[in-house]
Amino acid sequence: MVKLAFGSFGDSFSVGSLKAYLAEFIATLLFVFAGVGSAIAYGKLTADAALDPAGLVAVAVAHAFALFVGVSIAANISGGHLNPAVTFGLAVGGNITILTAIFYWIAQCFGSIVACLLLQFVTNGLSVPAHGVASGMTAVEGMVMEIVITFALVYTVYATAADPKKGSLGTIAPIAIGFIVGANILAAGPFSGGSMNPARSFGPAVVSGNLSGNWIYWVGPLIGGGLAGLIYARELSTKIQHFLHCHLLWLLGVSQDDQLGCRGCCKRITGSIYVCFGCDFYLHRSCAKLPGEIRDLFHPCPLLLTILDYESICNACFKTDSGLSNRCKRCEFDMHVEGTQRATIETEELIQHFTHWHPLKLLAPNNHLEVGCAIYNKLCFASAFDSFAYGCQDCNFFVHHSCMINIPRQIIHFFHPSCPLVLLTDVPCQYEGFDEASSGLAFHCGKCKFQLDVKCALLPTVESKMPIRFNIHPTSIHQHSMKARNLTLKVDAKHVENMAY
Repeated sequence: MVKLAFGSFGDSFSVGSLKAYLAEFIATLLFVFAGVGSAIAYGKLTADAALDPAGLVAVAVAHAFALFVGVSIAANISGGHLNPAVTFGLAVGGNITILTAIFYWIAQCFGSIVACLLLQFVTNGLSVPAHGVASGMTAVEGMVMEIVITFALVYTVYATAADPKKGSLGTIAPIAIGFIVGANILAAGPFSGGSMNPARSFGPAVVSGNLSGNWIYWVGPLIGGGLAGLIYARELSTKIQHFLHCHLLWLLGVSQDDQLGCRGCCKRITGSIYVCFGCDFYLHRSCAKLPGEIRDLFHPCPLLLTILDYESICNACFKTDSGLSNRCKRCEFDMHVEGTQRATIETEELIQHFTHWHPLKLLAPNNHLEVGCAIYNKLCFASAFDSFAYGCQDCNFFVHHSCMINIPRQIIHFFHPSCPLVLLTDVPCQYEGFDEASSGLAFHCGKCKFQLDVKCALLPTVESKMPIRFNIHPTSIHQHSMKARNLTLKVDAKHVENMAY
């Protein structure tokens, strides 16, 4: 499958892309200057004698060394292509867009022409040797030779530089690429010239004015490079079946693309990604490595990694985001991936607790600090028993130490006896029927959309799970929210506020 992508003008004319074109121009210029310069020097030293074995080795070594340096200096900026055939092969495999590849070609060919003009100038007008097929060989034979040796070059580029699985092998990529070019020149030099590089042949042909057979060094290398890219990317690249997508995903290495985004983190695609071309599904390799199920301090149930196509509020940090989320479907609990990767904090004075997103600081008794416990609804430090508390002063969240260690993660409440209620952190809000804002903690049933603030859920009648018997009234009575009702108490004729039996 050919994985060509046209790209966008915005990406191709970004600052990073312009730097890449300049890097290709400079690196190609240096490579061609050394490579063609070695051939000119050999002719100068031998009075333009025919190429002998020693001269062939010298030219091959010069090209190998020059390419090693050129790839090394441009690799971190442009990828170090220095060759339209390499660029085309990488484009076929989806590693670079067609539009960017065209500008790479222009930079490479221009660099080659400038290098040859400089050589002609500094050598006092000596002729610049151009590639040509050896006498006795046909153009087709020369083209096939170029196809084979360019295939070997681009395949080496894929295996040592472009493949995301290369690991530490990528550090020797320039050496391997230089070696294969030197070896191919030794093998093909006496026959087709051993070009493997349309830009390397184009510059000398333009400056020498000999373009008659230059098409061989475009057609052959482009076919060889394209075949290498197609075969390596199609047959030997990694394919996986990932739980986030129903189809097989291909592992590719791509340059940054402003138009495409990772379905996981929703950021622009760059580096190693998994792709489903039929669905236009893109997933960063780092996102694909995330575990499918985790356990986290903030929720007692297992959390499954899910892609949300809508914006959701994280039940831990309360930020809104879309994309990957660790989700408990039963409790309707969402926790964004960034939250699960936070650093754990645990010291004598600073702890992380499931009741609050931020770290909680140990608070010493302080008469000037009158704060209420988010769980017990009572002032902290009100008695000797409550002498220890933790809090987040930025959020005005405080909790007794005793409440913190005793609060249940799950309860059965008689207001909702059919399902267990799970303790969740929630955005503090004002509940109807109550004077106070909620504490940000609530017992929740995702299935039934039922939620009960922690202060209400842990009232004494809930602890006993039994109705109260009252001698003035013959039947059992329970607590209820009465603020919305215009009622008065039967005992002292006072207006009912908040909770009443």
